[in-house]
Amino acid sequence: MSNKDLIKRIRSAAKNAPNRSFLFEIAEALEAHEWQPIATAPKEGTEILVYNGTNEGFYKAKGDMGVVSWKKQSFPNGKMAWRTADCCDGVATYDGATHWQPLPSAPEVE
Repeated sequence: MSNKDLIKRIRSAAKNAPNRSFLFEIAEALEAHEWQPIATAPKEGTEILVYNGTNEGFYKAKGDMGVVSWKKQSFPNGKMAWRTADCCDGVATYDGATHWQPLPSAPEVE
């Protein structure tokens, strides 16, 4: 069963359940980690996971995924782009990003 099917089943069951708010919270948590259109991605510096759905991007190909944030490029033209974390020359971009999802929480370390 896909996550989308599971979310639909939870939402349907929640309509008549005595603990409906809890079930709706579960559905919302699952939805938050589904792939979403790149147009809805945050552009205030939050790091996200993106999927490159086209062959566009500097050092990136169709099907690549990476952790990026919306940043100004220093090369080649100074435009805003989905860029990987600054490393080395910091020029890897995902110009063909079509979908995104939030990063998972870090594990608890004892």
